[in-house]
Amino acid sequence: MLRGRRSALVFVLLIVSTLLYLLFHRRGVKTTASDGAKIAKVTVAVNSLSTNDAIARCLNSHAVQNSIHGYQHYILTKPLVQESGDTRNLPPGVWSKPAYILHILLSELLKPEEERLSWLFWFDADTLVLNPHIRLETFLPPKLEESATSHIHLILGENWDGINNGAFLLRVHPWSISLLTAHFAFQTYHSDDWLPHREQSAMSYLIHTAPEFVGNWTVVPFRWFNSFPVNGTYSVDIHEKHMDPSMLDNGESHVGDSAWKVVKGDMLVHFAGFGGSRDSWILPWADRAEQYLKDWSSPRYQNMLRVETGQFWEKWSAERRSKYAGPEDERNQLQSMLEKWKSNYNEHLLRLSDFDKYEVVGLNLAA
Repeated sequence: MLRGRRSALVFVLLIVSTLLYLLFHRRGVKTTASDGAKIAKVTVAVNSLSTNDAIARCLNSHAVQNSIHGYQHYILTKPLVQESGDTRNLPPGVWSKPAYILHILLSELLKPEEERLSWLFWFDADTLVLNPHIRLETFLPPKLEESATSHIHLILGENWDGINNGAFLLRVHPWSISLLTAHFAFQTYHSDDWLPHREQSAMSYLIHTAPEFVGNWTVVPFRWFNSFPVNGTYSVDIHEKHMDPSMLDNGESHVGDSAWKVVKGDMLVHFAGFGGSRDSWILPWADRAEQYLKDWSSPRYQNMLRVETGQFWEKWSAERRSKYAGPEDERNQLQSMLEKWKSNYNEHLLRLSDFDKYEVVGLNLAA
């Protein structure tokens, strides 16, 4: 009789815990870190990605992390925008990314400040969480360094090919609205042929050249939240070659390894740019991730990462303080940037004024 009651009690508790999990997992809970940060994930998985088994396993890996830490995860599964044609036959859907992030930013900024998210964490659909014990808040600048980092609204990694925005942190802030508006509009004025990595190239161009964006972002160690499954730069052979078991990295760290190669304990691995061979790479890694082996998935890595990120931001802030002795120095540099921009703008106007001197493909521009 007692054994039967215990079994019934266990069954009831199992049902209750399952219902609670479904309730909070579906609705999403905005987790609040010890420093008060509120953060949510954003991903777009449209067109073929929305029905792909390998991508589904990637998203399931995020769901585990979300359930552990209470993260809300916005996932778009239908295209938001009509995209211009791409003569390289690349899959459509990439420009729904800035549109969807912009939609969420606008929605959050319309809320009272105390109810808003503080940060959005973008993840491409082909990112697989290896260590769900890692907290996203760990990557943010700590409160102690707020005076030196309050102007930083975009945090991402950089590799041999420039920035990679397959995973990045974006502050819920009017600056982010301006960036994503320009980002989304970029395709209207520049064809995809002009952008080697499409929307990623557009973001890179903006944050490196536009005066209103250049000073408000920073690069952090790539492996924090954007590790790659290969050591060294990508090549055509890697992109086009289907993975075999010998290519599954063991996660060990060696002197001379690329700064982006995945190592045991890393939060995730990103299968960027693999094209038609992508699924053959994702599935073996998903098999490994879903075993939650202690060498790969453990809370101890969270503690190690907290120390590493804290030291990084402390050094970053100290270097900034030494560079800018005070507000006057910062204003002087901003004034210098503005003068340089005005000079470039005036030069551009002078070039435009010369157009009436030329004929292009038989068309007199002065006519």
